[in-house]
Amino acid sequence: MSPAFLITALLWVSVAGLAFAVAKRASYWKLGRATAAGAFGFANLLAIPKRYFVDLHHVVARDPYIAKTHIATAGGAIAAFALVFVNYGLAIYSPWLDRLILLCALAMLVGAVFVWRRRHDTKGVPARLSRGPWNTLPWLLGSFALGLALYVAVPAGAMSGGLAVIFALLIAAGAFAMTFGAARGGPMKHAIAGLLHL
Repeated sequence: MSPAFLITALLWVSVAGLAFAVAKRASYWKLGRATAAGAFGFANLLAIPKRYFVDLHHVVARDPYIAKTHIATAGGAIAAFALVFVNYGLAIYSPWLDRLILLCALAMLVGAVFVWRRRHDTKGVPARLSRGPWNTLPWLLGSFALGLALYVAVPAGAMSGGLAVIFALLIAAGAFAMTFGAARGGPMKHAIAGLLHL
């Protein structure tokens, strides 16, 4: 199995995991009160960009440190995933797209480091931050970003089967948290919940 095909396979497993997460979180709609007919129609899909890039920004911007961190982490993750989908999901395997993926993965990695710093601040961790599983999030997101950055940065000629598997495992750890972990109510459920108004 070639390293490129390994990432392609991992991508489609992640897409399946994301679909599962969306379906799982959406199943909670029936637990709430009834809503107006057509509330989940096409118009709501068009509202998603504003919800994430304007409304969410206003909430996160209350803390400038986290606002910048969130832009790097979430922005890097979304852009990297989109580029991986194009380059590996469609089996294009373009070196130019790999360079863009690397930049996005590095931005995400920087964001994950800053999330980790906030949760391990020597001056004290803010009381408003969730604990428990949330403390693993910087490690999982960092794992995804590091694995992806290494995968596209290491030349194909130097990529052994063992290295490809290690990088794929790093990517898979973060991808699991963002898909199946979110479906199970893990820390990344907020991204799916925001998408679905849950």
